[in-house]
Amino acid sequence: MKFDLENKKHVNFVKLADDVLLQNCILEPIPQDEQPFGDNRFVKVSEGDMTYLANTDHIVWIIP
Repeated sequence: MKFDLENKKHVNFVKLADDVLLQNCILEPIPQDEQPFGDNRFVKVSEGDMTYLANTDHIVWIIP
C-alpha cells in the first residue's frame, strides 16, 4: 500500500491484512532512523486512547 509517509494525518478508516478495521485514526510516520525493525517500514496508528505500530506492507486500504 502506497501512501504519504511524511506527514501526520487523520483518516476515517484503516484496514489491516489480518482484517482489523480501525476507525477515526491518526497515522503518524516514524523517521527511518527510529524504525523498530530495520528495513521494514512502520507507522504509528492511534485510535482513541490506543496506539499501534503497523507495518505498511500489512495495510490493505485507507479511507481518508
